Amino acid sequence: MPLLRHSTLVLALSLAGACGDPDPSTDESGESSEGTSEAESTGESGEASSASTSESSDASTSASGDGDGDGDGDGDGDGDGDGDGDGDGDGDGALPNFEMMGPQAVTVTAGSMTTNNGCALDYEIHSPATKRTDTVVFMAHGFQRSVEDQGPMASHVASFGMEVITVSLCTNSFIGVDHARNGEAMAQLGQALTSEDRVYSGFSAGGLAAFVAASSDAGAVGYVGLDPVDNGSVGSDAASGFTLETRVAIAEPGQCNSNNNFLPVFAGIEDARVIRVVGAAHFDFEQESCAGLECMFCAPAGGQVHSMARGMVAAGLAELSGAYPGADAWWYPGNEPYNSNQGAGRIAAVQ
Repeated sequence: MPLLRHSTLVLALSLAGACGDPDPSTDESGESSEGTSEAESTGESGEASSASTSESSDASTSASGDGDGDGDGDGDGDGDGDGDGDGDGDGDGALPNFEMMGPQAVTVTAGSMTTNNGCALDYEIHSPATKRTDTVVFMAHGFQRSVEDQGPMASHVASFGMEVITVSLCTNSFIGVDHARNGEAMAQLGQALTSEDRVYSGFSAGGLAAFVAASSDAGAVGYVGLDPVDNGSVGSDAASGFTLETRVAIAEPGQCNSNNNFLPVFAGIEDARVIRVVGAAHFDFEQESCAGLECMFCAPAGGQVHSMARGMVAAGLAELSGAYPGADAWWYPGNEPYNSNQGAGRIAAVQ
């Protein structure tokens, strides 16, 4: 499905409060997709505004007269005209293949906001042409990475009918990282941008920030980790009383994920589900190929391994967001495609 990119700048929303620590800059060198079109506009900081896209699936009336507002005449509201409600146009109502790009076109808009704890955050909203759920996914990038670097994974997920907002890390420097502060800022951004339910997710250090955010936000309904990395006692502290639905996809142990050092935290969470993508390197949970010092030693395996990683992520988020109830068939035995993927040696259950 096509990805339409707009670099519309959303004016900074300055909430009350400040923090004495300096805010390191974020690496913005990544590109979220190829073959996209850009339209630029500028704004002034200190005022609030909302992002807009050129794609809209909402309408108060339907030209087809079926009453669902999508104009296709089938009455299911997904806009594809097949009547099964899954948005893929095939009429069978089955789960999609989450390894492949989903059926929805995606538009991307950019924004920024200053949070209550003094963090100036950049974010990008990946919006599907037609939403299958009102729940919003917030996804944080990894250490020394950017919202653009995490963009390909976010757009892949969004193509299945979920709004995905990639979030920058407040502190993201070799000088020092405050992981708890990153998570607090992420939760404050989530609360400011939507009143709908929220699922938090993140890659590497962003996975730790997302875990902190999910533990502190009363509006959170789930957590999906993308080979997350813990630091000190931050994860275990946030896990105290953690009861949210949890899905975690991890790579093989290595230096970039600190040898899967988040596993002891997840072991203490009842019903947390952890799946290893066999043969995956750390950066398979960001994009298929990457450049830069950060991924020099943990470059993605790519190909079918990366495909499996993004499939697990999309399925986990589709389940917890409610976009595709039953997507846990990718995560639990006794279902397809879990049985086939496990039998083929592509995934292995950890917890």
